[in-house]
Amino acid sequence: MRVKSIRILSLLLAISILVSLIPSSNAVQQVAAQTTSSAISGHITDSAGIGVEGVTVLAVQVFYKTMLPIVFGGSTNPNPIATPIDADGDETNFFTILTDSEGYYSFNQLPAGNYKVTARKVGIDFNPITHDVDTSKDGGPYNFEETIIPLIYAPNTRNLSADTLSQLVSVSEDEVTFTFNPGGTEIGLVEPGDIIIGGVSPLTPTGFMQRVLTKQEINDTIIFTTKPAGFQEAYESLSINERIELAPFSSTMLGNVPGVEVVTYPSIDAWGDFNQAFNNSVIYDEDGDVSTTDDQIVANGSLRGLIPVRELRIRVEENYFEVYVALTFEVQAGYRISSTASFFNIPFVEKKFFTHKFHPFTFEGVLIFPTFDIVGNFEGSIVAGVSSTVVNTSSITAGLWWINGEVTLFRGYESNFSYDPLNSTTAVSFKASVGPKLSFKAYNALGAYVKAEAAVKLEIAPTEDPFLTLEGGVGASVCLSLSEPLFGHEVFTYDVKSIEQFWRLYSLSSSSNTQPDPPFDPYPADGAYDQSLFPRLGWSGLDRDGDLIVYDVYMSADYLYPTNKIADHQTANYLNVGPLQPYTTYFWKVVAFDQHGMPATGPVWSFSTSDSTIIPGEMVYIPAGEFKMGCDPAHNGGYSCSSDELPLHNVYLDAFYIDKTEVTNAQYEQCVSAGACDAPYSSSSYTRADYYGNAEYDNYPVVYVDWYRAEDYCTWAGKRLPTEAEWEKAARGTSPKAYPWGDGEPTCSLANSYNDATSNYCVGDTSAVGSYPSGASPYGALDMAGNVWEWVSDWWDGSYYASQTSWNNPTGPSTGTYKVLRGGSWLYGWTDLRTAARNIYYPDLDSYSVGFRCVSPSGN
Repeated sequence: MRVKSIRILSLLLAISILVSLIPSSNAVQQVAAQTTSSAISGHITDSAGIGVEGVTVLAVQVFYKTMLPIVFGGSTNPNPIATPIDADGDETNFFTILTDSEGYYSFNQLPAGNYKVTARKVGIDFNPITHDVDTSKDGGPYNFEETIIPLIYAPNTRNLSADTLSQLVSVSEDEVTFTFNPGGTEIGLVEPGDIIIGGVSPLTPTGFMQRVLTKQEINDTIIFTTKPAGFQEAYESLSINERIELAPFSSTMLGNVPGVEVVTYPSIDAWGDFNQAFNNSVIYDEDGDVSTTDDQIVANGSLRGLIPVRELRIRVEENYFEVYVALTFEVQAGYRISSTASFFNIPFVEKKFFTHKFHPFTFEGVLIFPTFDIVGNFEGSIVAGVSSTVVNTSSITAGLWWINGEVTLFRGYESNFSYDPLNSTTAVSFKASVGPKLSFKAYNALGAYVKAEAAVKLEIAPTEDPFLTLEGGVGASVCLSLSEPLFGHEVFTYDVKSIEQFWRLYSLSSSSNTQPDPPFDPYPADGAYDQSLFPRLGWSGLDRDGDLIVYDVYMSADYLYPTNKIADHQTANYLNVGPLQPYTTYFWKVVAFDQHGMPATGPVWSFSTSDSTIIPGEMVYIPAGEFKMGCDPAHNGGYSCSSDELPLHNVYLDAFYIDKTEVTNAQYEQCVSAGACDAPYSSSSYTRADYYGNAEYDNYPVVYVDWYRAEDYCTWAGKRLPTEAEWEKAARGTSPKAYPWGDGEPTCSLANSYNDATSNYCVGDTSAVGSYPSGASPYGALDMAGNVWEWVSDWWDGSYYASQTSWNNPTGPSTGTYKVLRGGSWLYGWTDLRTAARNIYYPDLDSYSVGFRCVSPSGN
C-alpha cells in the first residue's frame, strides 16, 4: 500500500472479489461519520499455540444476507440462470489489520454492527473459518488456530497423468465428448460416474474437470460423454491458498484497437505495471467505419499504475465449500471525452480496448486461468466541441462472500478527483467510464470477474440551476458462476452491481456557492518513506470563489480510514505533529471548508516513519551528585584556561533531565502555532534563505532566537533553560574532559564546527540535530559541542567562580549585562568546543549560530 498504500484488500467466500484503484476520501468520510464501537480483538496461533505474526484479519460488516434461490434448470437447460442484484448501500463495510509479533490483533475503530471475521495468510489455513460478531455485545477474544487441510480426492476422482492425456484423440466443440486411444491402464479403469481431471494439452488448452456419463469402446477408441463436475464432487479435502502477481511479461495481449497502446513507465517493481495510453481511442462510432472521424466519440488520456494482484483460496471440506479470490488494482485514470459530432439517445455501449491473457497457474493440480481487459463505456449525448476531463485516483473493493449458499456483499471505495472547469450553454448529458476488468476461470466449475470503473458525468441544462454540473464517480460489478450439484442445475450465475457512486466536482450557477477544491499536493508526498518522527504535514488548497478556507486534519496509525481529528478549522495549510512511532505507516486526510461551510474532502495520503534513535524532545537523565566544574589544564585540549573558567571546583547538583538534542525548527514552530512563542527574527540560516518553516529543515536547530524567546519556549514546554552548571555536567560527566567525547582532538565526524586542522568549515551552516552520535556526552546528550551555541539561564560574571564558597545547585549571578552561551557552534573553532568554554551575548540579541535546549527535574 509503496503503502501502497492504499492499496487494498481481500475478499471472501465462494467467491470474494476485490478491486482496488488508489485513494479517495468519500468512503472514509462515511466511515468516520458512523458510530464507532469497542474493539474486535483476538489471538492467532499455530498448532503448537505460538502466535503467528503477519496474518491478515478481515472484518466484513454484514448489512444484510442473501440466500441464493435454488433453481432447477435440469440438463435440458444449459443456459446460465442469472440473478441480478443491485447493492442497497454505499458504505465501506470491510476492514483489515495484521497480527503483531505475538499473533494478536485488535480493531479499535469499527462502526457498530454485525461482522464476519476471518483470518488469511498465504499457505496457512485457520479454524474456525469465521466468527460472527455483534459489536454491541462482547468484543472478543475471537481466536483462530492453524489447521492442516490435506489434499484428498473423492474415491471416484481420477487425476489423469500426462501420459494418459497424450492418448487423447479428440474433444468435441462443446467440450462434452472426449475420445482416447485405449493405451495405458488409467483410461481402462474409468467408469460412468467417475470424475476425470486433466491438465493443459494441445486438445485441452484450459484443462478439464468432468463427470463421466457414458463410456463406449468404438473402433479401438474409448469415448466418454461428460458434463462439468464441481469441486465438492471431485475432492473430499482441498486447500488452495496462494497469492499471484499478474505481470505484463507473463501475458499475451490480444486485440489491436486503433489509438490504444501499452506503454512502459519507470517502476520500482521488477515485473512492472500495466499502463495504457489512449490517443483518440474510439468509444463510439456511429457508422462503424473508423476511417471516418466526424461521427465518433473518443477518449484521450491514460490508465497508469495498474498492478493486478490475486489472492486465491479454494477450500473444500466435509459439508463445506469456500472460494476466496482477492483481485486488486492500483490505478490512476486520467482521460478526456470529446466528440466531433452530436449524438442523442445513445444506448449504453461497452468497448473492449484490449485483453491480456495469462498463462495458467497450477495449485494442487487445479488450473487457474486469469484474463485482464481494459473496457470503456459511454451512454447519453454529447455535442461537437464539448469535452470533459477528469483525473481519478481511486481504490475500489467489491466482492461477495459465499459460505454454502449464504452471500454477504462487501465493498469499499475511495476517490480523489481533479478536473478542468467547464463553461457551455449547449445541452449535454452523458456518462463515460474506463477501467479494468479482471476475470478468472477454474475449469468449467468456477468463474468470476470484477469490473471497476472510473467515471465522469457531465450535465448541461441551460434552464436549470445550476445549469452545469460535472461529477466524478466510481463503479464496480462482480459476477460469480458456479457449477455444483449443490444447486441442482448445470450452471448458476450470480451477477451484482456492487457500487455506483458519483460526487459533484464542479457546478456553475448564478445564485449558488461552489465548494472549495479538495486539498492537494501533500507533504510528505503520498507513500513517502523514512520520514521524521516529528513531521510537518503540508498541503495546498484553493477556492475558486475566493472564499477563506479553513481545514480539519485527520490522522491514524496503521489504519486506512483516519478518524482521529488532530486539527479543527485551522487557517494554516500545514501542521507539525509528533512524536510519532518508528517504523509505522500513518494515514491522513484534510477536509477544507469555505466561509459558507461547504466542505471538500481530500484523498487519504500516507507516509511511513523510519526507525530513529534521535527523537527531538527526548531527554537524557543526569544523576544527582558532585562533579568538577571549570577548566583543568590537563584536560583542556592543549589550550590555556581562560580566567573566567577558573578555578576548577566541586559542584553538587540534584538529579535532572536535559534535552538529548537542541530544540528544532519543528518543535519551536509548535510553540509559535500555540501562541506561546514569537517567531524567530529571521526564517533563514547562514546559507539557506528558506530555513525556518521549511519542512526540509524541520529537524535542524532553531536559530535567530534571543534568550527571552528561548526561555518562553522552555516554559511553554513545561521545562526551563539549564543553569550553566547543569549544562557543563551534562556535557562532561563527573570529571573534567576537554570535549564531550573525551580528550581526543575534534574532527568533523565528532562535531559540526570550524576545522582548525584544515582551516575549513565542516559544514558551513547548521546540521540536523543528532548528526554526530560519535560525539555524544557520557550521558548520551548530543551536539553538546558544535552545531549552535546554546543559551543557559545564568548571567555572566568573569569572577563568579572565584568569588563563591557554596556550590550547591548554583544558579549564577543574580544580575548582569550578558547571558552565557555554551558549546561552540558550526562557525567557531576547536577551543570553543571545550566543555569549560564560556561565551557571552546580550540576551535580546539573536544569531544564525545560536540556539538552545531545555532541562526538567522530571524528564517530561
